[in-house]
Formats: sequence, structure tokens, C-alpha cells
Amino acid sequence: RQARRAAQAFAAFSRGLAHLDPTRLKTVIADIHSPMIRIEPFRQALESDCADRLRECRPETEYAQAFESQTRCWQALSDRLPLRICHNDCKINNVLFDRDGTSTLAVIDLDTCMPGRLMTDFGDLVRSGASPEEEDSTNLDQVVARPEIFEALLDGYLAGMGNCLSESESGSLLPGAMMVCSIQGLRFLTDFLAEDIYFGAAHRRHNLERARNQFQLYASLAEQQHDLAQLINRKMTQETH
Repeated sequence: RQARRAAQAFAAFSRGLAHLDPTRLKTVIADIHSPMIRIEPFRQALESDCADRLRECRPETEYAQAFESQTRCWQALSDRLPLRICHNDCKINNVLFDRDGTSTLAVIDLDTCMPGRLMTDFGDLVRSGASPEEEDSTNLDQVVARPEIFEALLDGYLAGMGNCLSESESGSLLPGAMMVCSIQGLRFLTDFLAEDIYFGAAHRRHNLERARNQFQLYASLAEQQHDLAQLINRKMTQETH
């Protein structure tokens, strides 16, 4: 219930701003959700191995390197989507609920509100809410994209967007979720190799553990990709009738 309402709040936020020209907003963080922009820093960190950590994460770096062709596809998809005013940090703790948690009062933390694509806003919701584990959990066998939570997020997002979601945008929701998880994993891995200069770390392997967690969540989405795509198609068909 809370997942559905949080997703609906974020979608209603973008829908309520749909009449405004997104380019009138300042871009606070350039390329914040551009997947290809994350490739070169990873390559540089891999090549320099400045902290001598590559030997600890070769399976993860090989996994990340295999994403490059897929990342190009995600970038091409994103580039074809309409520019929207997006929140760009869609997670449930950026929604203010009432005291008993049954109703949403407001979307908060607006410092990243700027032009973007809805695929990454929805992707952030899935990344931050679909798994029962925190993003740095090492219980990888428990890191799964719960289909019931994915469906609740989807229902809420579609309800919040109403008829404002284009066909291309609806087709980007699942790729957006997969992209955000994999790219976040790539960013954590890059930071581990670069000695934790961006995210910081509570301990030496913290960002490596975060990367493994996000790659596992991506793998869970990929495993369910067919069923989740069918779910989206079914919901969109219901919306148009």
C-alpha cells in the first residue's frame, strides 16, 4: 500500500508539472541519469587500479564490462523519450506520509528536481523499494525484486500519471528499472576501485558490497523480465480501455 502511494505521489508530481517547459529549470547535476557517462570513469578506475583493489573484484568488473552494449541501448532509448520535469531521486523516504502512514502529503527533497526522463524516476522507485534488503546488504540470496512490490509501484505510477504517459514512456519503465540498478552497481564498483572518493564507505569493502547488491537486484529483474513486461502491457491495455 505504501509503495503504491509513494509511486503515485511521484507520478502526480511530474504530471502536475507537465504543462511547464522542462528546459526552463536549471540542470542541477548534468547527466545524472545518463548511463553512458558512467562507462569512462569505470574504465579509468579499472585501468589505474589506484588502490590495488582490482584483484578483489574481478568477477564484478567482468560482470560490469558485459553491460556496455546494453548500456548503449538504454542510452538510445532514453534519448528518444520526451523531456519531463522529474524529481530524479524517487525513493519512499522522499515522500511525506501522514502520521499513520496511510496517505501521502507531499513529495519532498526537491534539490534534484530538473529536466529528465520518467524511465529513471520509475527506475529509482524500483531500485530503492523492490528489494526487502537495504542497498548494502550482503544477504544476496534475499536481494530480489519482489513482483508484488513492482506491481504496486507500477499501479501507483500509472494512476498518478493518468493519461500523460506516452507509449514510448510506458515501454521504458522496465528497462529504466534495470538500467538504474545496473548503473548504480557500476557506480559503486567504480568508487570501490577509486578508493571510495565519491560515496564514502563505512568500511573497506562497503562499496564492493553495494555493487554486488545492485548487480543482484538487476539479475532478479532480468530473470523476471518476461513476466514483468507482460504485466506492464496488461496494465497499459487496461488503462486504454
